[in-house]
Amino acid sequence: MKHLHELAGAHSSHVQLVDIDGVKWVLKTANPVEIVNEHLFFEVAKAHGMPVLTVLDAPDLAANQILLSYIDGSPTVGDNLSQETCRAWGAAAGALHRISHTTAAVLTLHGLESVQWKHFVQGQVAEATLRAKEKRSDLPVEQIQQALRELEEHVPTRYGLLHGDMHSNNALVDHDRVILFDKASDIFYGDPLFDLALVMIELFGEPELLRAFCEGYGSDFVREGGKVLNHYILLRAYSRHPNPFEPQIPQVVAQILETM
Repeated sequence: MKHLHELAGAHSSHVQLVDIDGVKWVLKTANPVEIVNEHLFFEVAKAHGMPVLTVLDAPDLAANQILLSYIDGSPTVGDNLSQETCRAWGAAAGALHRISHTTAAVLTLHGLESVQWKHFVQGQVAEATLRAKEKRSDLPVEQIQQALRELEEHVPTRYGLLHGDMHSNNALVDHDRVILFDKASDIFYGDPLFDLALVMIELFGEPELLRAFCEGYGSDFVREGGKVLNHYILLRAYSRHPNPFEPQIPQVVAQILETM
């Protein structure tokens, strides 16, 4: 294996372009739990007919590493935002969420474990609150916490395979299709609205792109999600602020709180 150069990766991983017998691969190094999640994510998605990155079975890899096929230039939806790419991104998200499960579940090093969705949401709120204190967030924390208590009582009608970090730079463009990658390890199966809330935040103020995403997704989840979706948007915004990549979050939060 010949190491060529580093690639842009997530904050929690280290990504390199490598050469193996004249073929380029992506070597990702991350927490072992993240690697286990990525493996099963691709396995399940592929079994349901979704396009996925090829995983190279290399026995000499460490438990915190994975080798993935390389798409030349690594183009993402985020690098090429348009109605066309958002429609393809929505189609990929829709296919993912149609992969159903009987319960919410997380994947650990010990395997897939069922969890109560209420407990997962409570954990997300607790982590977001801790982050808000550490980062000295300028969001109205007490008002947000009060609003999110209602979400803790929400029981999803179905559970689907989730990405967990469904933003446009985790969606590779491969000709006319989109391949989802870099799955978050917080949750494996859960309420699809949890993923879609992050899309809503990213496409805030871009109604045509959001409409295209919905068309690809196969349903008008913006209208159908209603108040519950707004709560998820509030949760995801609360948990990700502050960061320089989503300056619109305070405006998103203010708009959601006005409706409650």
